Amino acid sequence: MSDDKERLEAVKRRILALMQKTTENGCTEEEAALAAEKVKEMMTEYQLSLTDLQLANSKMKQETIDTN
Repeated sequence: MSDDKERLEAVKRRILALMQKTTENGCTEEEAALAAEKVKEMMTEYQLSLTDLQLANSKMKQETIDTN
């Protein structure tokens, strides 16, 4: 994997982690608000959509079929 792709995947993981910082998960309202603001900033900076993050969070399996 290229450095740029690895960096983008790391950014996606960071955003997903920040999205888990909610009052329901034990954060204060202030912590949750700061996390939400950071998510917004990072998504804008890296031009990411929620779909991009959902794909990053999904577990995909790649299979190859030999058709000799």
